[in-house]
This record gives sequence, structure tokens and C-alpha cells, in this order.
Amino acid sequence: MDDTSNIFGLIWNSRVISFANDEHEEETWTTGQKIRESCRPTISRPLSSTNTVPEASATFECFNHTRQTSGNLKVVIQIPYNGSEGEPWRSRGEQATSELSDSLRAELESLIRRKHKSGPAAPMLFLWKKEKQTSAMPVPGGYVVYILIGHIKKEIPRNQPYWSGLSCLFSCISL
Repeated sequence: MDDTSNIFGLIWNSRVISFANDEHEEETWTTGQKIRESCRPTISRPLSSTNTVPEASATFECFNHTRQTSGNLKVVIQIPYNGSEGEPWRSRGEQATSELSDSLRAELESLIRRKHKSGPAAPMLFLWKKEKQTSAMPVPGGYVVYILIGHIKKEIPRNQPYWSGLSCLFSCISL
């Protein structure tokens, strides 16, 4: 499947995705502009024991209206094996797997380690979830993984003397 333009088409614009955060509260994010889209090289039906699953991915700008926070949302979706894209949905559904590809699993493990190592000095909002594709998607029952990397806003406490002195300095310099 060389062309992924139909996989992440208009239905992904302004799509609302909910995640459970570390405090088990629901967070709702809305997709914005697509930043990039890619497809792993076409894969024919598996011939080896390695977990190679055909996937397409897209990264979107996203926004959380409650937190007034932005981030990037990467969506990775299992796609049909090469040559089976036009088969009926039930036939494509037989290709479905809940086991993530080796490369996707490694990426998630790396992000989880980085989140735990970042600490308060470099706060990182990282949420992810896995869902099953619906019958209207490329591989019904296959996986869709959402990976959210958010930017945590840090407010500068301007009411403290140190910071107010700096803001005065910056305004004098810009004259």
C-alpha cells in the first residue's frame, strides 16, 4: 500500500480522542492540522517469525481545551498486507492482530522510560492508548495506537520581585 492519503483523510480532522491520565482522570484532546504522514514499506503476508505488521502513521497538532495545552498526537494504524487492500472488510479483518509491531512496541517502551527519567526539571506529558479498528477502517479489529506528547506550560511568576525586575530589564533592553 504505497498511498496512505486515504487512511488519514478528512475524518481525522478535529477528531476528539480521550485518554485516562496518570491520575485516572479523562483528558480530551482534539486533532488539528496534520504535520506528517508515513507508511511502512509494503509488506506481503508474513513469511518469518518476526512481528512485522504493515502500519501507517500520521502526526497531528492537537489541543486540550480544558488545560489550554497543545501537543502532538501520533496515530499508528495497522494497514492491510500488500495486495489485499481491495478485499472485503471481513477478509481484511482476518489480518487483524492485537500484538503491536516490534518497532512500535520499542518506540512506546522508549517513551515510557523517558517519561519516568524526565522528572520535574523537564516535565513531559505522555499518554497513550490502543483501540481496535471499526469495520469502516483498513483492518477491522486491527489496532489503532494513539501516542500523545504534550507540552506543559510553565507560567512565570511575575508577581515576585525577582521576576518583575527581570521584566523591567527586558522592556528597557527592547527600547
